[in-house]
Amino acid sequence: MSETERTGAQTLERGLDLIWHLLRSDTGKASVAELVNAIGVPKSTAYRLLKVLKERGFVEEAAGDGQYRLGYRALQFAAGGNYETVLRQLLLPHLQSLASVTGETAILTIKRGAQALGVAYAQSPQPVRFSFQPGVLMPLHAGASAKVLLAFASEKERHQILYRQQGPLDGPAFDPSILDDELAHIRRVGYVTTESEVDTDTTTIAVPLLDIKGRLVAGLSVGGPSFRVTGAARVRILSALREEANLIYRTALLSDC
Repeated sequence: MSETERTGAQTLERGLDLIWHLLRSDTGKASVAELVNAIGVPKSTAYRLLKVLKERGFVEEAAGDGQYRLGYRALQFAAGGNYETVLRQLLLPHLQSLASVTGETAILTIKRGAQALGVAYAQSPQPVRFSFQPGVLMPLHAGASAKVLLAFASEKERHQILYRQQGPLDGPAFDPSILDDELAHIRRVGYVTTESEVDTDTTTIAVPLLDIKGRLVAGLSVGGPSFRVTGAARVRILSALREEANLIYRTALLSDC
């Protein structure tokens, strides 16, 4: 083995050691100092490894604390390529942040055929709160967390769902042309708010998560009791949703979804 080959093999080995340490970490993240001690390399080498792994989507910087955690591609391998599992692991910290900042329940939904599926949530810390059950399929045309998915689906998918024969799984009947106009408005403003549309006395606000090509990845929403989610609270929640969605987008972790 040549010197160049030996150096390349050692670099690969150290990179894999770094990923393995993050995978086994109790907190799911580590500082540069921790990684230096764990894999036995100089700090300058650790930074070079992190730079390359970050560019390839295998690690990302954890927001606000100078630590690193696994990125989208590493989670894909760890989850065996399971899309829902990857998104859940990747975005749960963002849901927890939203629940903490807003004081309400934060929800992640994806489009599953002609329905919406809740894949993860972070519960509100308040005693009176919106309770969400993940793993349940919902009609796409009712409720902000589902409706945002329909609004930002491709035009072809949207029209297939709007203008097909409505069945028992579609929930309450709807007028396709009226709903189409509402979805166009949602796309223009970039968010949707619904009140008591699915659950009585509950208000939910949702924004889309899009990849770098503008394609829908998932829906990000916050819901709570309508008596609490009023004027000023709605503005604050929408601001928090947009900030978190922008943070997710800036990490470029959705570029390969």
